Amino acid sequence: MAINFRPEFDEWTIGGLTKAPGVGGTEAPHVKESAFSMEYELLQAIDITHPVSGQITTTMILAHVKYIHLRNDVPNECGVIDIAKYIPVARLRNISHGRLGDVFGLPRSVWRQEKEKIEQVLEIRERREV
Repeated sequence: MAINFRPEFDEWTIGGLTKAPGVGGTEAPHVKESAFSMEYELLQAIDITHPVSGQITTTMILAHVKYIHLRNDVPNECGVIDIAKYIPVARLRNISHGRLGDVFGLPRSVWRQEKEKIEQVLEIRERREV
């Protein structure tokens, strides 16, 4: 549940989660139960305005990540984040949130192996345009 608490209200008192201290020199606490969190130093906050109305619609944050917290059970045996254990939640807009559904891998092509095919396709397109 999200509530627009007064700034002086300590949300940790009713959140039901454990407040863990920051360790990356930022002094920012993080949620101990979280699979992943970052401590960062704000470099710049850039307001993005609507091109017609001129209203600020969002703010882009540029930051220097100082420390990453990763729960011990999240990486697999190779040290890579296991997406099934991570279970990310995204804030999409306003009150809309989302979770990952099906996760699948796509093999990445190698330029040396695909170069000739790509050049042939480009050559055929070039001939059609002439």
